[in-house]
Amino acid sequence: MVLLRPLLALLGLGLGLALSGPAAALSKAPAGRPNIVILLADDLGWRDVGYNGAETRTPAIDALSRQGIRMDQFYVMSFCTPTRAGLLTGRWPIRYGLMHRVVWPWSPDGLPPEEVTLAEVLADAGYGARGMVGKWHLGHADRIYHPLNQGFTSFVGTYNGAIDYYTRKIANERDWHRDYEPAPGDDYVTFAIRDEAVGFLDAQRPDDPFLLYVAFTAPHRPNQAPADYLAAYEDLGNPLRASHNAMVTALDESIAAILAKLDEKGLAENTIVLFLSDNGGDLIFGASNWPLRGTKGTPYEGGVHVPAVIRWPAGGLVGGRSVREPVFYLDMLPTLARYAGADVSGLDLDGQDVSAALAGMATLADDREYVSFRGSDDREFFGLRHGRWKLVRIGETVAHGEDPTATLQLFDLWLDPGESTNVAEAHPEIVAAMMDRLRAFRALETTGKTADSYDGAAPETRQWHQVFREGKEVDDLNSPIPGFTPPKDWRIPD
Repeated sequence: MVLLRPLLALLGLGLGLALSGPAAALSKAPAGRPNIVILLADDLGWRDVGYNGAETRTPAIDALSRQGIRMDQFYVMSFCTPTRAGLLTGRWPIRYGLMHRVVWPWSPDGLPPEEVTLAEVLADAGYGARGMVGKWHLGHADRIYHPLNQGFTSFVGTYNGAIDYYTRKIANERDWHRDYEPAPGDDYVTFAIRDEAVGFLDAQRPDDPFLLYVAFTAPHRPNQAPADYLAAYEDLGNPLRASHNAMVTALDESIAAILAKLDEKGLAENTIVLFLSDNGGDLIFGASNWPLRGTKGTPYEGGVHVPAVIRWPAGGLVGGRSVREPVFYLDMLPTLARYAGADVSGLDLDGQDVSAALAGMATLADDREYVSFRGSDDREFFGLRHGRWKLVRIGETVAHGEDPTATLQLFDLWLDPGESTNVAEAHPEIVAAMMDRLRAFRALETTGKTADSYDGAAPETRQWHQVFREGKEVDDLNSPIPGFTPPKDWRIPD
């Protein structure tokens, strides 16, 4: 245990799972409804930020972690679309068909318009300007899925899950839009997102609360960065890690510019800044989740346990404290709604208001239950955390009954945060109980979508998907997708 305790501390795990630091009740009432700025990184791993020990240069993110409240047991889904959906709705994506898969270029659906988003909640609370900049990835086949029809008042960015950082193409068509229309620009996408976010802030008036959702594409593949950023890491001796780090540093400097604009306009004091990643780092492309096991797309901690910080000086969320109990991406909507004075009592939310825990005035239950889930045509990948225990099941869909060939692993995260020792055989009663919970969770699905559907795409498109997922030739987003023809400039028809 002598060697284990520093690792537990690094990961935000403690045998008592208590809040660290003194209780920090709100020292003064905020001067008005807070502005809200969400900074979402894409595929940023646990060990990709300096404050978690990375060699990557992230001074702005590190400073934010010292100024605000670290959520060191923050859980998301293991890949892009479900996290983004749950972050904006506070509801398990399995309830509306987005738990199994991402929105592919050819997907005909997206976030159902009947789902109530954070932007819509804040609109009802009097937030006039609700901007979205960057990667949407919640549907583009129909305007009903567009950000402007999901509560946002402005949008600049990309619809798809990845684009070339310079040409802004995927499937050989440019995917960069202002509201509904294709937009020009050929500068590095991370910096374009930065500039659009700064421009949005410049236009805001100090007495009118606003929402700004900045969804960076970095450091998601393809691994592309300006030459001077690449040069800063050339001594690593690992070109893949070097290019990934270069992208992260460009991301960090862009975050620094956004935070500096808040300072310049006198908005920082009463602005909530939430920073997080949508899933764990993708090891194939140079990310690091050490000492966590696994990668993006897996149910292991490396796929779902990510860096996250929240700062709000006027609301007492300062001081570099750490919340060590599990906090979920679904918790952000009810928590931010509480801060904004918005009424969500009529919504059937799965997330929990964690504002008291963030303020240091309460602790969260140490047995909060979290499920990560992803499906494919014939297999499902489950991870269920309940208190100290983590169950991983990989096999045929639970909806089809028992699968005697399924992989079942049980880990004690308090003693084994790196998930190195499977103790399932020693605790069959815990495995059985957690499998019952998984079945109950699986039963939440009511849409009939039970697999990572290719939505009727041609076999050639399936092959492209496999190449894309395995990281082969993935940098060439400027090439067509066999069996699929996108609309010109990814324009959504009227």
